[in-house]
Amino acid sequence: MVRQLVPGAQHNTTHSQSVTVLKGRYGWLSTFLREWQAFQPGHPGATRSSRPVVNLAWYDACSYVDWLRIETDDRNWRLPTEEEWEYACRAGTLTSYSWGNSIRGNNARYDIAGGTTTVGKYAPNRGGFHDMHGNLREWVSDWWHFYSGEPVTDPEGEGSGNGKINRGSSWQDDEKKGRSAHRGGFD
Repeated sequence: MVRQLVPGAQHNTTHSQSVTVLKGRYGWLSTFLREWQAFQPGHPGATRSSRPVVNLAWYDACSYVDWLRIETDDRNWRLPTEEEWEYACRAGTLTSYSWGNSIRGNNARYDIAGGTTTVGKYAPNRGGFHDMHGNLREWVSDWWHFYSGEPVTDPEGEGSGNGKINRGSSWQDDEKKGRSAHRGGFD
């Protein structure tokens, strides 16, 4: 889905890096299995069509985005940068999670057996995004890097590195990994 970001909005990452987002729009990859089936028929888990696609490598996510650009005739689809992901996750907050500093089972699917749950089961954050904490980690476009601490505008992420980054947390991660600032990886 494509979301509108507030032009000129700023936020600080956990590493005290001021980020300004001026680009008004970007593609957001959080797809249901039923949507994935059109791209890759026969993907395991087809009976759980309202759940997120699991067990994807970063290159799988990029292939899906490339396919989506063709299918929708919209070249704007792409994975978000790490900073864009955090901006969307925080939704104007500076707390550990988009709703505050503690997490409970009614906020997100985390630290639990049984796998993922239906996309959108939990309330969206103030930006309208569901499942930014828990349920499933999400790939971003960046290669692993250390933050410079310098202010940035419309960051594009690193062009190379030793591994890819994912953000968010999954149903099996603890609450610390569910924080808006948590960084994971590699692929």
